[in-house]
Amino acid sequence: MNSTDLPPIPKVGEDGPQVCNTVRLYLAVLDDLSTEQVNLLFKHVQTCSTCTAEFQLLNSATRLVEGLGATSPSHRVDAAIMALQFDQPGSSCVCGNPPLCVLDLYALHRSCSQRSKSLCTPC
Repeated sequence: MNSTDLPPIPKVGEDGPQVCNTVRLYLAVLDDLSTEQVNLLFKHVQTCSTCTAEFQLLNSATRLVEGLGATSPSHRVDAAIMALQFDQPGSSCVCGNPPLCVLDLYALHRSCSQRSKSLCTPC
């Protein structure tokens, strides 16, 4: 990992809030670190209850995200993409606002629909 923008990894035995802040920063990118860097970090984590708790929290969050099933976009997103593929360039919402991208188109339609159901037909 190119760590030119990160503070140096604390040395063994260094202590204090700044050390913990730096360790937490590196824990967030742990998978991108070399084995040597990971070993140095864990020497601090083993002796610091605050950093141990932070590591456990990050580890738990990672496992939760890994355990999520595959998702797919809703049928509304699919419909918006299809509409954009077959519409003329420069098309706009019925209310006259030009969509910038599919998500903008969807957000635009939702904002129009929230103001007045009759103001904008489904995009």
